[in-house]
Amino acid sequence: MAAGIAALDFSVIIPLGLGGLLCVLGLAKGAEWAFNHYYAKMYHFILGTVIGSSIALFPTQVFPSFSTEGLATSGLSFTTTLIWCLVALVIGTIFSYQFSKFEETVERD
Repeated sequence: MAAGIAALDFSVIIPLGLGGLLCVLGLAKGAEWAFNHYYAKMYHFILGTVIGSSIALFPTQVFPSFSTEGLATSGLSFTTTLIWCLVALVIGTIFSYQFSKFEETVERD
């Protein structure tokens, strides 16, 4: 597939794109059905997935990035990195709050 995409071979790209689109639509419908029937379980499943991913990522990816070597590799100072982290936290919090407000205005089926 990678070679076909690199060569712009549409006999590879078109079926791959259609398969991806059908997969996204199917999963979206499946997730909608699951949320409509098992809202609490789905909510906790997603929350658990996020927490589990965070537990796996922080010790292996995030914390080493804050080491002297990791900061040197990224070309950032600790202060700059900390500021970027705080900015990302604030932006993520604002987006999360706005999405929760939007969700309150949308009718549930």
